[in-house]
Amino acid sequence: MMSCFTKPCHSCNSASGFSLVELTVVLTIMVMLAGALLSAASYTMEKNRIEETQDTLQEILDAIDAYHDDTTHPEHSGSTLLPCPAGEREYSDDDFGIAEGTNQDTAACATRCDAPNLLTADSGRVVAGTVPVISLNIDPRLILDGWNRRITYVVDSYLTCEDGSGSGPGYSDTAAGSVTVQNAGGSTITSTAAIVLISHGRNGHGAWAVRSGTRLFISSPGTAEDENAHVGGTYDSIFVQAPIHPDFDDIVLYQTKWYFQNND
Repeated sequence: MMSCFTKPCHSCNSASGFSLVELTVVLTIMVMLAGALLSAASYTMEKNRIEETQDTLQEILDAIDAYHDDTTHPEHSGSTLLPCPAGEREYSDDDFGIAEGTNQDTAACATRCDAPNLLTADSGRVVAGTVPVISLNIDPRLILDGWNRRITYVVDSYLTCEDGSGSGPGYSDTAAGSVTVQNAGGSTITSTAAIVLISHGRNGHGAWAVRSGTRLFISSPGTAEDENAHVGGTYDSIFVQAPIHPDFDDIVLYQTKWYFQNND
């Protein structure tokens, strides 16, 4: 009987390893799986950053609420006030995270918050800067969002000081200086916001960097983000709150004058 050892046959020519086609298929599948795993990991990381930022904004809002209620706070003069924003100070600066304001008892409440390092609108009445974490007595790391950029804090400066008579801020005032929050379509959500907190999201358009001195601007992702970033040297008291989508990744939280008035 003839065997494969004495005569070649078709069955003996079959390779015991993978063919080139089989290896290509296996490698293709592995690449696809790796890509899917990386995509899932990236999605999870981004989701965690968003949730972390939302928690941070809420913690800041709670701290501002506590600051408002604490009439014995060293920066108060016996009234229920809101803090001015902090500037772009370095972490090592003595004034890092401290609300940049003048005295608490002045007839010039509309210009109470100091101008250096701050954005201003409505003749100085609406001001924006970074979160005054030291004045709020919270963890200094809360000045940053999930993408390691500084959170923007906006406030109507008339609500940060007493007027000349010592009567306190006018939370019921709806005159010029009221901060407006709109949706992405331009419809008004509220025209009586007292404060606005903004994380400029994944792309960071309009955010102050982790260190002081510069703000990040990218090619316009859309008019809604431009409104929050206030590009081109213009600044107003309008901000946008909308769900995250490809053209808008900002996370915005606000509180109205009526809320603070009812909690005086």
